[in-house]
Amino acid sequence: MALLQKGFDTPDNKTAIENLTVKLKKGIVAASNHFFEQKFPHGIREAIFSTIEPVKERPTPQQSERAIKRYLREIGQTTSKRENRIDLCYWGSEVTLKMISKILNKKIYVVVASTGLETSSFQVFYPAQSNRNGETYMTVKEKNFSIGAPEDWIQDIQAGFKTEDTPTQDPIVLLFQSEHYTWLRFAKREDGASLDESQN
Repeated sequence: MALLQKGFDTPDNKTAIENLTVKLKKGIVAASNHFFEQKFPHGIREAIFSTIEPVKERPTPQQSERAIKRYLREIGQTTSKRENRIDLCYWGSEVTLKMISKILNKKIYVVVASTGLETSSFQVFYPAQSNRNGETYMTVKEKNFSIGAPEDWIQDIQAGFKTEDTPTQDPIVLLFQSEHYTWLRFAKREDGASLDESQN
């Protein structure tokens, strides 16, 4: 929805969003397999693995690799129909946001309001080159901003509109609340542009 700047208000918009979601899910799998070991070393896989399948014993490198690849593959196979439901673990995460940022070569901004808007923190995921063991590859990095201090985060968003290649679309801005990502859109008002919560 945030990418297309559309809601589920018409059948055509609904179809467009569902079709794009299918493509993004397939892209997540493909992007994760590109330089997999560099992007997901065992320590990172362990951290992700513990949230997917909590176990008493630490996984081996082989177990964590199989688990993460299976998890991402299962995300790619989930339904993208609005009327269907999928398990909570497949709703999306920082891992999937990073892969989407890489696919689109575009920043993704997030308001993290897990415990309420008053204590929100702020993130931006952005594509970047990285080098590991002499190999250069595209990855996605993240920058975190202080709780209750969105000024620098907002300035980062605004900076994207001051470059020569000014985007024709609003940036991708999401709200994470109640285990769910919601599109935050820009609304034109007499006193300037502001962020308003849109549809789920």
